[in-house]
Amino acid sequence: EELGFIPTAGRDLSIILAPLPREDWQAVPFDESQLKQGELIGYVGLDVLGNTVVYNRKHSPHMMISGTTGAGKTEALRADMHAMRLSGLNPELYIVDIKGTLRRESCIQFTNDMEIGLEILAEINQRARERMQEIVKADCDNWFEYKKKRPESCPRPIFVYVDEYPQLRAHNKERCEALMSELLKVHRSAGVFITLGIQKPKATEIPTDLRDMLD
Repeated sequence: EELGFIPTAGRDLSIILAPLPREDWQAVPFDESQLKQGELIGYVGLDVLGNTVVYNRKHSPHMMISGTTGAGKTEALRADMHAMRLSGLNPELYIVDIKGTLRRESCIQFTNDMEIGLEILAEINQRARERMQEIVKADCDNWFEYKKKRPESCPRPIFVYVDEYPQLRAHNKERCEALMSELLKVHRSAGVFITLGIQKPKATEIPTDLRDMLD
């Protein structure tokens, strides 16, 4: 029962996954060659076949990183931050991390205080509303179009990283869900990108409608 199975991993290809003791895990080095200047490319690592796994925030603006304690969520968050810094777009990073393990990451603001974390979300929501007004005035549908049309005046992309999201939600469930819902559903086009770290993405930890907005 410990085996995993991917029936359709590719054309004429199925995969059986066998658990590997954590002491036998091997680190995957960060591959900067997969990044592109001027694009928000995130580097994940390698798949089970050894192929590079990357994603573009243009198509996957909001991300969820899930896994049990020690599985590597924090390192995945660090890798994503590093990739976004290397984009050449001078992103603004905001980090909410109750454990404080991301404290040393270069960012505009770090906090392990959940109340301050909610205030950060509220301020970014307001900025996103103002951005959308400018984007619409420029006859653009989203931040990416605006960047292409008016690169000299395009605002910097904003990234919000929340590790252990259930802790933030538990602090003030109603306010947290309202702020996060607006960011995920309404401001996908404003150049604001959300990444949540969560151990188990159950409906009791994050509402299904919000979870469905995350890649």
